[in-house]
Amino acid sequence: MARLLTLVDNFSLKPELKAVWGLSILVELPSLKLLFDVGPSFDILQRNAEALSIDLSKVDMVFISHLHADHVGALNGLLAFNPDLEIYLPDPKLSLAFVRSGFKAKYMEDAGVLAEGVYTIGVLRGVVDEQALLVVVNDRSALLTGCAHPGVKRILESAIKISPTGKVQCVVGGLHISSASEALDAWSYLKESGVSLISPCHCTGPLARSVLADLFRDGFITNGVGCEIRLNSL
Repeated sequence: MARLLTLVDNFSLKPELKAVWGLSILVELPSLKLLFDVGPSFDILQRNAEALSIDLSKVDMVFISHLHADHVGALNGLLAFNPDLEIYLPDPKLSLAFVRSGFKAKYMEDAGVLAEGVYTIGVLRGVVDEQALLVVVNDRSALLTGCAHPGVKRILESAIKISPTGKVQCVVGGLHISSASEALDAWSYLKESGVSLISPCHCTGPLARSVLADLFRDGFITNGVGCEIRLNSL
């Protein structure tokens, strides 16, 4: 099975799953279980994971998009629970603020391969340093964004460059937009670049989501805790 499963988000798709301001998405591949961000609280991450029948002790790797507490706050609790995790942070200088003593996080400045079918686009420098994740299954590419602080266009351009197919079909995550005009601009660029499926969450405002839903139509997936996207069928 190859899928994306939202474990932490501002919205919940089921009453038994707790919503909180933050983001964590499980990337589950046949040979790898990876957490894209971990949310602000390990208690909430674990609670939602258990409700979705996910064993966090079986996670192999954590990829942190950027060092804001709503994306990285659960990391120390997660490391205490699963000390064998391989952690990728976007800035080694700040790792001590978020990673418990005795554990060394990994860091890749440039784009590269993390595992089979899993790529980092590299760290995009700016007001907020941020990295994003590209997952490729059966020649179909899904781009995961934390908050897209560097801008959707810049992130997507970087992802397309590293994609083995030269394309990205799906974008999932925070887009850091709120207005109708921002949503229209994002839609125009995404469609022009070949993106046919989008599932915005976290810091994508309600109005922007609504506009994107109208524009993408069948290519829009409502996200929230419990959202599952099967990568084999992108």
